[in-house]
Amino acid sequence: MAQTNIMTWNLGKYGPNEHLATQVQYVQFVASVMQYTGTNLIGFCGIYAGLAEAFSTALINELDNRDRQPDKWRAQASPQLGLGRNEQYCFVWNSEKFLPSKTSLTDYFQYDFPLPFDSKNIFGFPRVHTKSQDMPPYLGYFQLLDAATTKYLAVVLFHAPAWDGDSGRTIGLACDTIPLVPAFQQGDGLLLMGTFNVPIDDNVDTPNSNGAWAFNNLAGPKGPYQQLTQNVPNRLATNASVAMSMEEALVQTADNLFFRKTSELKGFSCTNMGVANIFDHVFNTYNTSTDKWMTAPLGPPLANLERLIADADDVLALPDGSYAKLEDAFRAYRGLVSAYLPIGFTLTY
Repeated sequence: MAQTNIMTWNLGKYGPNEHLATQVQYVQFVASVMQYTGTNLIGFCGIYAGLAEAFSTALINELDNRDRQPDKWRAQASPQLGLGRNEQYCFVWNSEKFLPSKTSLTDYFQYDFPLPFDSKNIFGFPRVHTKSQDMPPYLGYFQLLDAATTKYLAVVLFHAPAWDGDSGRTIGLACDTIPLVPAFQQGDGLLLMGTFNVPIDDNVDTPNSNGAWAFNNLAGPKGPYQQLTQNVPNRLATNASVAMSMEEALVQTADNLFFRKTSELKGFSCTNMGVANIFDHVFNTYNTSTDKWMTAPLGPPLANLERLIADADDVLALPDGSYAKLEDAFRAYRGLVSAYLPIGFTLTY
């Protein structure tokens, strides 16, 4: 059986400030996270000002250079979506594992989804993106190149509307639409991932929970999808606190993973679902078997990003690039990278 690691990451609001001031170091940090987690396909949202192409091109060049293999990594960005919102999605993938493919419904990638009996009009999630700020999902259709038999995986990115305080009504309406879209019934398996903005308790199986209100028709008993992550906080607190704990840093659920239930019949299984907790890997650790300190794998790339912005006296990282306190790493990441941590899983097929 083949395996691959897949991730989704909301960059918060990657725009001109990040692009102009920190592009190289920002991209190097993202590449370091992908490399450390062994990610072969990642979907981004939260990119603005038409910068998805520039960001993804820089990222695949960085990954190619690290792997010393030209054209190993590929990318595809969506147009700017949402009326007045102008947000972009972006896929980045390892071309040795994934090959974009075309079907009668999907021309490799897709963001407009025609109504089944009215092809001149499109689905809204819940409103049509050309007439509102609501984002449509972004679909990539891939052949899995290392599968023992020919298999196709549809991957759908989605940035849902904000939680509106009315039992997530708009999110629920958006999620109710997803099972109706013919393009999402393609392939041997389908992964739906992204930022759904459903606060704790987001478990669809908990009666009267936020998750039950928002996801019932999507992933409830009669829904076509299985919810892979429940009550896994990945949205960060607004500010750091002294002697910050991980529970104080990760305060709310935002991102979710769903897999079409029929995928299991085609030989797919999902494991290791959860947050890629970057903060666990910014501290030096002591290896008792070798009696040596081990360098933090993600500390130096985060510190390099911090040093680009902060005055020398204000850098929170230690000279070797590691961090001594969670609140110091939190301030650097929250201020310079995103208000979200990525989430991911391992797909076996």
